[in-house]
Amino acid sequence: MRDEEIIERIRIDRRHDATPARIGRHDVVVETVRLGAAVGELTTVFRVRDGVITLLRAARGTFRADVAATLLDTADRMPGDLGGVVHVAELRADGLALDRAAVFRPSQAFNDPELASLTVAAVPVHRSEVREGETTAAFEETTGKLMRLPVNEWDRQPKPRAHARLLDDWPGGRMRKVKKPGMWPAERLFTEVAPDLGIEVRLEATDVRGHRLVLSRTWDRLTGVLTLASDTEKHASSAETHAGDTESHASSADTHANGTEPYASSADTHANGTEPHASSADTHASGTEILASGAGRRAEKHPVDVPRLAAWPALEAIFAGREVRPADLTVAGTPETDVLDVTFQTAARGWAGAPRLDTLADALSLLTTPGLHTPGDWAAFTSRSGTVVQVRCEDDGRLWLESPDARSSRSLGRHVTVDEASRMVTILAREDRSAVAELGGLSTVSWG
Repeated sequence: MRDEEIIERIRIDRRHDATPARIGRHDVVVETVRLGAAVGELTTVFRVRDGVITLLRAARGTFRADVAATLLDTADRMPGDLGGVVHVAELRADGLALDRAAVFRPSQAFNDPELASLTVAAVPVHRSEVREGETTAAFEETTGKLMRLPVNEWDRQPKPRAHARLLDDWPGGRMRKVKKPGMWPAERLFTEVAPDLGIEVRLEATDVRGHRLVLSRTWDRLTGVLTLASDTEKHASSAETHAGDTESHASSADTHANGTEPYASSADTHANGTEPHASSADTHASGTEILASGAGRRAEKHPVDVPRLAAWPALEAIFAGREVRPADLTVAGTPETDVLDVTFQTAARGWAGAPRLDTLADALSLLTTPGLHTPGDWAAFTSRSGTVVQVRCEDDGRLWLESPDARSSRSLGRHVTVDEASRMVTILAREDRSAVAELGGLSTVSWG
């Protein structure tokens, strides 16, 4: 089909007026329409040359001629046969937060299937959002329903992605094990999920370069190891994602009631959550471990120790594609106060089968409304030192409170009012001790 015929076919397919124009060194046809509030003004550029359609789209009035020219130039440098994968090149434009051009054959471009078969799309993205060589299907799924990236908004800010999974069970947690790592907006993962990890629950998150982070929560901190990918591993990771590798967010069966999508599966890992490496390793005085890689390149592992509520600022460089400075992976922070590890099972509030760190106010709310009001409801509160106070609702509706002592295999407790239970939990959080003995009238319950 001649280029002139393609342009006419585009006009028929699109049903909108288009204007011939010149962008940089490229002769193009430009179509501008105003759609709904979600899209706003949409500018579409068609460059038809030698039987190939190069397609650009800019929504919400974000079209820039200089960016369009650069995208078209980049598309020209790509292989003639793009195959079914995404090709990535550097993108530079003043004031543009996005620094890469992704060029691929889109799955949906025209209603006319013949036109669609001739089309190449170029979109601006960020280095943290795309893996060189990943399949087009994976890229479209990632930027669409998984990450919901508005790739047609050229003035948007980057949205780094992470491939995340659990290495341990998290009963009642915000993620659960599935067969494959799931796609997450990295900021959301480290602000909404990682801070609430249950004790001894490890989270693995990998960036688009293949840098692998394994973290667990130790009271109010997240600790673990970052393994930097070697060049060989980076290349391998760029091709590992395909359309079937991510669990669909659309599946209602894989979505918790709180709307958080649960992902992850167990993997062949060491007990500390890291992949097996060479048995011999040199450890720097700084704590950085240098491991011999199979290609003869020495890969680095760095300790991570950050406050759980300040994890994202400390770890953002990893997932934003920036240089990782080991010194930034250890952050002192201020110890949290008025917090307790809480495990509970209630008819009104659901359950948390692995301890989660709650504020004192949230912990106390379990004792009030809605709280431990149904026979069989229970909650266990643990302080920083490991001291425990636990409360359960008896068959007659009364609250039984006790403090277990593992050393003597017994508990001391009695029936209490809500106010008494609240006072015991408050002392536990603020003084890191059990004050149950101060209640008086206690009974001893032996275990077993």
